[in-house]
Amino acid sequence: MCDAPGHQQTSPSPGELECCNLGYASNCARLPPDRPCDAVRFAVVKESERRVSVQFVLETAHLPSGSGVLEFDRVANSWTVAHPQHRIQNLAECFLKSFLEKKTVPL
Repeated sequence: MCDAPGHQQTSPSPGELECCNLGYASNCARLPPDRPCDAVRFAVVKESERRVSVQFVLETAHLPSGSGVLEFDRVANSWTVAHPQHRIQNLAECFLKSFLEKKTVPL
């Protein structure tokens, strides 16, 4: 679902969704001109039985424009350090869900 201001809950086409999920969706008519970044990248930087640390890097014009580390408590099944912007936090949650699901799939 699109989360651009004024277009919340709009269902993007498959082509729009692919560009949006990869960042730099400059061809999207719904792309807000004033936005905190063009793309967000995630990586798991530390993992234990109890916690997962997820680093995020914000990119603007193909350059890093911000970064930080989010923390997820596996035992409590909750974020102990979350991102203050709901869109970025939502992306982090999707990333972590995918990461954890891939770990449970046998090769």
